[in-house]
Amino acid sequence: MPVKKVIVLILCLFVCFKTSAQSNSVDVKYIGKVDIKEFTKLSIGSSSFVKEVYYHKIAKKMIVKLNDTFYIYCGVKDISFWDDVNASKAYIENLRGNKKLYCKRGK
Repeated sequence: MPVKKVIVLILCLFVCFKTSAQSNSVDVKYIGKVDIKEFTKLSIGSSSFVKEVYYHKIAKKMIVKLNDTFYIYCGVKDISFWDDVNASKAYIENLRGNKKLYCKRGK
């Protein structure tokens, strides 16, 4: 195999590996990188602004991607409120503005 093809193959493998490794964390506003491999991705149905939702049952944390920004909420003990059919409504009624659930760095 020519050297040029080997180099291209190695570069392709590096890019693919790096992309898959990066998908295990998200950049959460005010917090920084958060590893999501222990989180469960929740279904969101269709929503105009809720794009992704992850929940960690043991840590009681929920990560919500609103448009292009991830936010984290702590102390979310129960997710029975989560409605995958109407994620926007579930977010507005249960998370938005709920200061008891705001996470701070190190919490």
